[in-house]
Amino acid sequence: MPSGNCDSEPQSPESTVSAQGSQADNVLNHLCGGCHVLPKPATKTAAEWPSVVWRMQTHRSQRAMRLLSETEINEITEYLIQNAKEQ
Repeated sequence: MPSGNCDSEPQSPESTVSAQGSQADNVLNHLCGGCHVLPKPATKTAAEWPSVVWRMQTHRSQRAMRLLSETEINEITEYLIQNAKEQ
């Protein structure tokens, strides 16, 4: 069970994004991966990722889940942007 973060089972390690050892990795796997399979950063452009992260924050609010802190949002967004597909 994903520590109260979502109603679904946590995703398997092979389905997660890897930023091994980083805070973004921990947040992505624990908070994001607890609800859905994590997309590979290269599936979207750097310009697309910020709105995706904010959309997920809205989903968390609607489900009465703990919201990500500003620091967590920034770390996740930065990681996704750095590893995004070329435009």
